[in-house]
Amino acid sequence: MAIAPPSLRPLPKSLFPKYPCFSRGFPFRPSPSLHLASQSFRFTVRASSAVAVEPDLRSQQNQTVETELFSCPVCYDPLIRKGPPGLNLDAIYRSGFKCKKCNKSYSSKDVYLDLTVTAGLRSYTEVKPVRTELFRSPLVSFLYERGWRQNFNLSGFPGADEEFRMAQEYFKPVEGGTLVDVSCGSGLFSRKFAKSGTYSGVIALDFSENMLRQCNDFIKQDASVSASNIALVRADVSRLPFSSGSIDAVHAGAALHCWPSPSNAFAEISRILRSGGVFVGSTFLRYTSSTPWLIRPFRERVMQSYNYLTEEEIEELCTNSGLTNYSKKGIQKPAWLEGIFSQKFFVGCSYHESAKKNEKKVFCLDCCISICPHCVPSHGFHRLLQVRRYVYHDVLRLEDVQKLIDCSNVQAYTINSAKVVFIKKRAQNRQFKGAGNYCTSCDRSLQEPFIHCSLGCKVDYMLEHCKDLSPFLRKCNTLRLSPDFLIPQDIGEDGMAKISDDQDMATSIINRRKGIPHRSPLG
Repeated sequence: MAIAPPSLRPLPKSLFPKYPCFSRGFPFRPSPSLHLASQSFRFTVRASSAVAVEPDLRSQQNQTVETELFSCPVCYDPLIRKGPPGLNLDAIYRSGFKCKKCNKSYSSKDVYLDLTVTAGLRSYTEVKPVRTELFRSPLVSFLYERGWRQNFNLSGFPGADEEFRMAQEYFKPVEGGTLVDVSCGSGLFSRKFAKSGTYSGVIALDFSENMLRQCNDFIKQDASVSASNIALVRADVSRLPFSSGSIDAVHAGAALHCWPSPSNAFAEISRILRSGGVFVGSTFLRYTSSTPWLIRPFRERVMQSYNYLTEEEIEELCTNSGLTNYSKKGIQKPAWLEGIFSQKFFVGCSYHESAKKNEKKVFCLDCCISICPHCVPSHGFHRLLQVRRYVYHDVLRLEDVQKLIDCSNVQAYTINSAKVVFIKKRAQNRQFKGAGNYCTSCDRSLQEPFIHCSLGCKVDYMLEHCKDLSPFLRKCNTLRLSPDFLIPQDIGEDGMAKISDDQDMATSIINRRKGIPHRSPLG
């Protein structure tokens, strides 16, 4: 988090992998604004400078005014606006903007307002680095919210809903102000911010024309968002078209590693933030303090195509840009871990109510929901984890869960020749104190050398003492069900499993625990 010289105050901490905060004009010190996470992180900044939008903009319909919000990307002088007032799609589309000093005009001939330095040029084209040009592709723009962004969960991001909740906590000091969502992509968070009604205006800003078009399509599909104060602006993060000290909040979700020059971007964000403004962002880290030294050179080599930074580099960039109150926080619970603790298993599936064997006993790590065997075919390329039952409690096979998180010191039990661990804490009717170890969370008696009776107990213990789960999380791109898991093959048009008579007979034979009992012969 960072804050500008006038009116400083510490910001709140939070965010997935979780992230840091800064603000303008003060030396760095831990505070609740900027957020970082181990493999991914988020940060918040706070700065201010007392510039506001001209109040008369709301009074007249077609007038020419000098606005203190949008500025010329060349000289930074405020732009002259001609057209209806307001910070919404319709008003911006019908308005024209002009810089007195440069005598250059800007308009939104497309669905967005183009405020780049190259706006209006016909012959000249500028090619950005590959990491930037990639997101200008129509295909990537289309796929971004249709699977691309969801895969960030594999690297520790907690999921869009949780990231939004954390950002909202950081932005509480600036509620009611103007928010700029830098590198907004297809507007995943821009729409959430606008729909919340927390801000007087939300500006979705990106360099990719196709991302902004995709954002506009999503906005049109939601009447509540399209009626809110949201504007689409194309701009370069290293040349933000806003007056100095005119913005209350800046958000950059999973974006820092894509910026051609993070140092210029940080300086620009510091410039446009008012005193007390807040900056929240997230990104992937090159490595963390917990990454083994032997692995660091390898990670640096394979990540050269993007500007992956370290926690120390980000803090240094903040200090150099005049941002203060920097703070960071590591990953708490990734989305899949939250899901497996909250979902119910071994209950009937609502989608296959009339099907046989419709108990939910599979967890999809990519969708973070519990599913039944009939749902498995529709999650064919997802990571799936089978949940088992042991003494009336849900358990996971140790071999499977070890691929996702370190389960050392968690007591395992053996069922059907496989070692399993309990998912949640188990209620204990009476306290028993004897020889041996005890669970760190619930005081349950354990065998040596174990100190956790369940996965939930270990997670709670690590969050309480280490404040960061990232050193214990493991990257797993594929996770399949065991070969002996029975998946219904015949799926009818209504989505229900239809098992033939032969299959019913085979199933009944398989499920028969013993053969027909025979009386022992008499002497």
